[in-house]
Amino acid sequence: SASLAGGILSRAEVKKVLAQQFRDIDQVTNDGGTATVGLTMYPVYANMGGTIKPYVYQNAGDWAWFGGRMVSALVKYNLIEEARKALKPMVDRVVEHGMFYEWWSVLNGQPKGSKNFRGSAGVLTKAIRDLQAANITLMVFKSESVADIE
Repeated sequence: SASLAGGILSRAEVKKVLAQQFRDIDQVTNDGGTATVGLTMYPVYANMGGTIKPYVYQNAGDWAWFGGRMVSALVKYNLIEEARKALKPMVDRVVEHGMFYEWWSVLNGQPKGSKNFRGSAGVLTKAIRDLQAANITLMVFKSESVADIE
């Protein structure tokens, strides 16, 4: 997401990167997990001993802190529908759990780390505002309730 945020890539290159991210997300889903564009790396590093185990923390954890930046970068590239698609699952889980967790397990979709992670709150808020600035209304659908985020 840093190369996107910095404007280094062309729009075509951004679409290629995003397509690979969505393929990775689909693979996680096909394997029974859940992920967003906040997926830190994939495929996961194997367990090499030590503290960084597969699917833990930044070894294929899912971080809104990264995903929100990706959404803001997509808006900069005028990839609005892609940005909405990328943002929605991150906002959905905040609504569902009522907190801005630090990261999420892709194995079971459960929140991990700090439940008041300001980094997540900040980048998701910025991503929503970036979409609003592009005159897009983000609708969050959970169960039978619909809420506008403004």
